[in-house]
Amino acid sequence: MVVWKNPILRSVFLGSLGLFLLSLLWAFIKFGKGGGKLIVHYDVLKSVNLWGISRDVFGIVVFGLTLGLMNFFLSEAVFFRERILSYIFALSTLFLSLIIFISIAVIISVN
Repeated sequence: MVVWKNPILRSVFLGSLGLFLLSLLWAFIKFGKGGGKLIVHYDVLKSVNLWGISRDVFGIVVFGLTLGLMNFFLSEAVFFRERILSYIFALSTLFLSLIIFISIAVIISVN
C-alpha cells in the first residue's frame, strides 16, 4: 500500500477515520438503545421537517465511511500518475468526516 508509506496521506486518512469512529461512538452512546423518533432536520421557518430513527443517524456515518473507503482506494490507484489527486481525495475525506461529525453533533444537540 503506497498511501501508508506517505506520512501526510497516512495522517490525513487516519485523522478522518478517527473522526468517523468518534462520531459513530458518540451516536451509539446517545442513541444506542433505540427508542422513538428523532429530529433529523430542523428548519427555523417550518419547524421540524424530517423525522428519523437511530438507524438513520448510524446510516449517515456508515455512508461517510463508505465514501472515505472509496476515496482511499482511489487515492491508492492514482498515486503514481497524479499525486496531487491523491492529496485531494485525502483532504476531501477529512472534510467529509468533519462535516459528518458536525451533523451528528447537531442531531444530538437538537434531540
